[in-house]
Amino acid sequence: MTVLTKDLLEFYAKQIDETEYRILREDDLKRSYVFNGKIKQVVQDAIKQEFKKPETILELNNRLIPINIVAKAIWKLAQVYNEAPLRKPYDNNEDDSMLVSQYEQEMKIDRTFKEVNAHFKLYKRALVEIYQDRFGRPALRPVDRPNYEVFSTSTISPEIPDIVIKIVKHDPNPKKTRLVWWSDESHFITNGKGEVLSDEMAKINNPDGVNPYGVLPFVYINQSQTQIVPFPDDDLLRTGIAIPLLLSDLSFASKYQAWSMIYTIGVDGEIPINPNSVVSLEFGENGQRPEIGMIKPEVDIPQMLEFVRTLVAMLLSTKNLSVTTVSADLNADNVASGISKMLDQAETIEDRKDQQQFFIEAEKELWEKLAHNIVPVWIKQKDFPQDLKQTFSPDFELAIYFKQPAVLRTEKERVEDSAFKIDKGLSTLRIELKSLNPQLDDNEVDDLVDQIKEDKAERITMLRDEFGAKNPDKNQGQQDQKNDDDQKGT
Repeated sequence: MTVLTKDLLEFYAKQIDETEYRILREDDLKRSYVFNGKIKQVVQDAIKQEFKKPETILELNNRLIPINIVAKAIWKLAQVYNEAPLRKPYDNNEDDSMLVSQYEQEMKIDRTFKEVNAHFKLYKRALVEIYQDRFGRPALRPVDRPNYEVFSTSTISPEIPDIVIKIVKHDPNPKKTRLVWWSDESHFITNGKGEVLSDEMAKINNPDGVNPYGVLPFVYINQSQTQIVPFPDDDLLRTGIAIPLLLSDLSFASKYQAWSMIYTIGVDGEIPINPNSVVSLEFGENGQRPEIGMIKPEVDIPQMLEFVRTLVAMLLSTKNLSVTTVSADLNADNVASGISKMLDQAETIEDRKDQQQFFIEAEKELWEKLAHNIVPVWIKQKDFPQDLKQTFSPDFELAIYFKQPAVLRTEKERVEDSAFKIDKGLSTLRIELKSLNPQLDDNEVDDLVDQIKEDKAERITMLRDEFGAKNPDKNQGQQDQKNDDDQKGT
C-alpha cells in the first residue's frame, strides 16, 4: 500500500523536473513527433544544430525531404493485434463470457491495444489508462510517453510502478504545472511543487484524495525486467532523422550541380549569360591573358542513395526485421521503391512471438483489475449505464490466446500450395476451397465445387468443338473423374 504523503508529493514533483527526466521526456517527445508524422520540425532542428549561416539553413529547409521511415518500421513491428486474440474465462462461465464480449466492444480493446503496441515498440514501455468517458461509460486510452512518469517505492520489485503521475500541463513556472497523481491508496491533483490543489479536488468530489479502486487504474507494460525506466533505443530515432538529412543534402547539392559557378580572371564587368552571347575580352596592360572559367560541382548521387539503402537495411536487421527478397543491385533508378519494398516485406515472426507474452500478461492484469476492483466501484454509481450493471463472478480469470504468427503468403502462393496437395493426392478440391475461402459455409463451398466442375466441362466441350478432337485430354478427363470421386468421399 502506498499512501501519497505531503513529503512524497514534494519529493517526486521535484524528481520530475530533474535534468535526467527532462532529457528523457524531450527525446521521447521527438519520437512522438516523428511517429505521428511531424518529422519536418525534428529534421529542421537537426539542421539548425549543424549549420550556422541563416541563408544555408533557409535553403536546406526549402529543399527538405521529410521521408518518415520511423512510423513505417514501428507499425511493421507492432503486429500483435493485427488479428484479435481469443478471450474467454478459464472456467467457461457463460455470464462472464458475455461480459468479456461486452467490455471488449465497449472499451475497443483491440483497437486501443494496437496503438499501445506501437508505443511499446517506440518507447520500450507503454501505459494504458482505465477510465470513464464523458458519458460515464468504461473506456481505455494509451497515455503518450511524454505525458507521464512512473515511480516505484518498492525495494523488492523496483521495476513495477506503485506511483503514476500524469503530466497534464508542464510550465517553467511550477505554480502553473498540473500533475495528476495515482497510487493504490491515493489520488491527488497538484501543481509542480507537489502542493495539493484543493479547488481541483473539490471539483472531482474527492477532497481527501482517496483512490476508490484500491489499485492503480493503469496497466504499465515494461520491456525491462530489472528497472522501471528502460534504456531507450537511439538507433531508430537517429537513423530516422539522418535519412531525411542525407536526402535533403542531396537535394541541396543537386541544385548546385545543375547550376555551375562561373569565375573570371582579368575581366572587369558583368558577363552576359545567354546561349548566343558573344563576349569580347581584352588582354591586361602587362599582357595577362583574360579567362572565363566554370566550376561544376560533382555529387555521386547513386552512391549516396546506395548509402541510404544500406542504412535502412542495417536498421531493419537491428530491429528483428529480416529482408530476404530485395534485389541486391538497387540503383538510383529503383532505390526509392526498393526501400519501400524492404519495409513492406520485412518479417517480424520471432519478435511478434516475444511481444505476445508481454501483452498476455498486460491483458490479464487489465481484466483482473476491471473485474475485481474497478467495475464493482463503477456499478455503485447512479449514472453508470444500466446495460453494464452486472458484476463478474468472484472466480473470474481470463484466458487469452493469440494466433501463432506466420509468414504472410500471397494469394498466388496459397493457390499453388493447394493445387500441389490436390495433384499429389494429399487433399481434395473441397477441402482446399474451404481453406482458401474460410468465409464460405459448407453449402457455398459445395456450390463453388459444382461451378468449377461445370466450367471444366464447358471448356472441354469448347476445345472439342474447336479442334475437332474426340478426346482432347483423356488424362484430364480421368483426373476430373478422380476428383469427382474424391468429392463424394468427403
